[in-house]
Amino acid sequence: MDGIEVRYDEKYGHGLYATRDFEKGEIVLSEKPLIVVHTLSTKRDRAFSCTFDVDLGVFSKFKTFFDASPEVQNAILNNFYLPPQDQFETAWSIIGSTYIDRIIKICIKRVEAWVNIPEETFRKVYMIFTLNSHSFDCDGSAIFAFGSKMNHSCEANTFYQSIDGQLGVHTAVKRILKGEQITTDYLGKDSILSKGARRKILQRTKLFTCECPRCTERMDVSRGLPCPNCNTSKSHRRMNGGYIYQYPILSTNENKASNYWLCDMCNSRFEENSPRLHGLFVREKDLENQIIALEEKLNIIPFVDHSHLIELYNACIAQLGTRHWTYIIILKFLILFDASNGKYQSKNAIIQNLDQVLNWYDKHGFDTPRYLSVFVLRVASVLIHAGEYAYGLHFLECVFEDFEYDNTFVQDYKDASDLMSKCRSVLEQASSLQDNVVSNQIHMDPLKIV
Repeated sequence: MDGIEVRYDEKYGHGLYATRDFEKGEIVLSEKPLIVVHTLSTKRDRAFSCTFDVDLGVFSKFKTFFDASPEVQNAILNNFYLPPQDQFETAWSIIGSTYIDRIIKICIKRVEAWVNIPEETFRKVYMIFTLNSHSFDCDGSAIFAFGSKMNHSCEANTFYQSIDGQLGVHTAVKRILKGEQITTDYLGKDSILSKGARRKILQRTKLFTCECPRCTERMDVSRGLPCPNCNTSKSHRRMNGGYIYQYPILSTNENKASNYWLCDMCNSRFEENSPRLHGLFVREKDLENQIIALEEKLNIIPFVDHSHLIELYNACIAQLGTRHWTYIIILKFLILFDASNGKYQSKNAIIQNLDQVLNWYDKHGFDTPRYLSVFVLRVASVLIHAGEYAYGLHFLECVFEDFEYDNTFVQDYKDASDLMSKCRSVLEQASSLQDNVVSNQIHMDPLKIV
């Protein structure tokens, strides 16, 4: 494969490394998948799933794998990451559990072609798909010969995109030098979460604790909490003081706490285990769990009660303030709710909330064009439809002006460019019309205008 090679590293295992330099926006890797799993839709498969109470997503992984050629099966079983044998049972208790074991037993018993396949093979197949696959097309997942060997970093130098249900494409988000490891981000939109929330997801879904520089060496910008010393406001609507942020202690001294907190206004310092932070952490965990549960629900049922969103919004402001990732997620939910329901009477709220979201991403160094291009295009389209051409153009320009990912987000970039041209044309016509009106007024009564 041009520009990349697979290498083994004692710390990271197999990974991809650059054999030449890549520039930001350049496609580093584009490949067809070895195997693709889609949610099965045939009547026969659905009947099997319903009859024996088998999760269709799990069954589809097994069916797709065992329907593949022996060459593909061997390539998948022998070339991708699995936990070492002495750690497999522990890993299985996290990833698989008795629920998947029950499905495996039903499949072996009821599918004639699978009767002689060992349970261990089913476990390996499920584990490989869970730990090595990428999302693909609208509802699928895929394993790639090269892309599935990329290691994770919370500040990865590439991002992944499924293109037209045909290719998996990895695009450089910064300059990559020859010899540098090529990394990807397993978290996608969840990359804006705090270190603890990111690690919890990766431990549950990928079985590792991330040790990238963002997790071990950086201030946690996604987790600003109101300072107990200088936030003295009696109003729960807005904080009037500073925010504390978590900093790592770069020391191997085990007697020290692993992190400390520092206020950006009064410089108060708190250790991680400070009693003054305990109640704040409890409230934070409760709100995080509520928002994560809501996000998971929306992935299945795209409907939410607006009053519930407002309750969470108010709770975030009152308890955590406006510099925590939960607040940004809630703002995005509110924006999408108003935009999706055509609530043009709420367009001022959409504009204000979207401006806050874009400013937060930009301030903290998140790659706005990558993370928010689809989101902003959708919301800007609604604003333009509501006649807000200036605001629609402003938000599109924030993301798509000097856009560096036009080779990856091809259709989105084209749609955004067309909308920006439309907005500029309408605004120019309106400006020209206004100039003509003023000119006519001056001609008719110059003293009155003066």
